[in-house]
Amino acid sequence: MRKKEKDAFEKWAIAYRADPIVNLSTTPSQALAILIHDKMSDGKWRTATVIADEVKEPLSTVQNIMRSIKTAWGYEAVPSRTKGYRRIM
Repeated sequence: MRKKEKDAFEKWAIAYRADPIVNLSTTPSQALAILIHDKMSDGKWRTATVIADEVKEPLSTVQNIMRSIKTAWGYEAVPSRTKGYRRIM
């Protein structure tokens, strides 16, 4: 994801968090972010590899999305092969 795309994606993530009805997804990446967010609702730890397998998307795509949404959408991240990410909000 290029810097310009990443910045736009992060702005969308913040807006979506504030009002999901008004700020619906308009790109495949945004739709994937929403799908990942729904799957992470159980609060369990998952690595990016596990998430990629669950949503059947490339690891690099999932890693980019997780880096972009983790702060805006309330994720705890541990840079580890055993823990990864979990949704805390």
